[in-house]
Amino acid sequence: MLTAGVAIVATLGAGAADAAPSVHGAPELITAAATGALGADDAISCPVPSGSDFIDSWGASRSGGRRHEGVDMITDRGTPIVAAQSGDVNFKQNRLGGNAAWLNSPNGNTFYYAHMDSFEGESRFVLQGEVIGYVGSTGNAQGPHLHFETHFDGSVGNPYSAAHAACVQPEIDALIELAEAEAEYAVIHGEFKVTARTTAAASGDDVVAGTIIRR
Repeated sequence: MLTAGVAIVATLGAGAADAAPSVHGAPELITAAATGALGADDAISCPVPSGSDFIDSWGASRSGGRRHEGVDMITDRGTPIVAAQSGDVNFKQNRLGGNAAWLNSPNGNTFYYAHMDSFEGESRFVLQGEVIGYVGSTGNAQGPHLHFETHFDGSVGNPYSAAHAACVQPEIDALIELAEAEAEYAVIHGEFKVTARTTAAASGDDVVAGTIIRR
């Protein structure tokens, strides 16, 4: 348990400061199943397991009067992309998505990946977490990123909750676990240290970044 009066908030990766209000603003996320993005089996593997920056941009305006129907996971060109769930992956090219993939899971979930730099192998059945391609900027992309969509029962839904649960929450949990371990150490040794990758807050509303030592 955390020491009384100290809250821990994770900051994740380059550009996280810009993303923080959307990524960490809500204490509890609605499940992907509840949004219609996925069926009851809404647990997925992070599409970019090595890390990326993304926010909830569902519904944002796009060229030609379109609305954004996915999350844009920004990372370096060539970063591996994996199957969110096991299923049949079909690689295709189109004007907007460039090198794209449709992954159809036996449980009824469908995932769309766009702007890939290249594919890994041929269209086939893949296992959850298997590499299917690499991040790029093909199609109408501006800069390398993965456009990731979730579909269920013929309709596209907001994938943010599922992506957050798979890609962000595990790192937050790990940082909280670390903070709890350091708090326990403080009880024994009279010292509490918060690493530079965390933010500490006193009982008031002021939040400050950095390394804090309490004795």
